[in-house]
Amino acid sequence: MNSFTHCIDVANTPRKAKSAPAPRMGEELGAGFFVMRRAANTGRIHPSTWPFEHPTFVSAVKEAERLSGLYPSEKFEVFMRMYAAHRGHEHCEVIRNSMLGENEE
Repeated sequence: MNSFTHCIDVANTPRKAKSAPAPRMGEELGAGFFVMRRAANTGRIHPSTWPFEHPTFVSAVKEAERLSGLYPSEKFEVFMRMYAAHRGHEHCEVIRNSMLGENEE
């Protein structure tokens, strides 16, 4: 086997997916509050591979404020999970908050 063939074989070898880390201190999986940086030049958000899920809206806002103090030229935004769907279940979970009207479906 020459080195070129070996490179192709290595490139086609399936890779193991990284498993999700355990919840970190102060994190609440499923709570649905995230802080992400929005790039000034592209306007796109930049989430990390495993974004920290804050337990409350207030916790996420405090983290965004803390990060904006450390990085004044950057913009940090709080995102909230608004809807979750899971195939195989009879219903989809809808998260309502004060931004949604009672009659919206």
